[in-house]
Amino acid sequence: MNLKFIMVTTDGSLVTVYQVQQETCGLMAVGEVTNGTISKGDDVKIENGYKTPIKEHIKRIEFFHDEVNSATKGQTVGLCLSKISKDALADYLET
Repeated sequence: MNLKFIMVTTDGSLVTVYQVQQETCGLMAVGEVTNGTISKGDDVKIENGYKTPIKEHIKRIEFFHDEVNSATKGQTVGLCLSKISKDALADYLET
């Protein structure tokens, strides 16, 4: 599913997500770290600008199909989210 949205960590790091897919770990959000550093275990907010942000938790970070503990600005990564489903995310992002 090609959906574009922003995830923000509690320390202000940003990830611009451009694709999501269902994986065995849960919902995998694929995007570029556009500011700061994100780490496995970080809490994030998914924002669309129109509704109350959704709080999520990063269970796993993948970089070229290898699990990593963190990612920094400029890296494109997959982020496995712990709670939200693909359908719930699509509903949330509709304006």
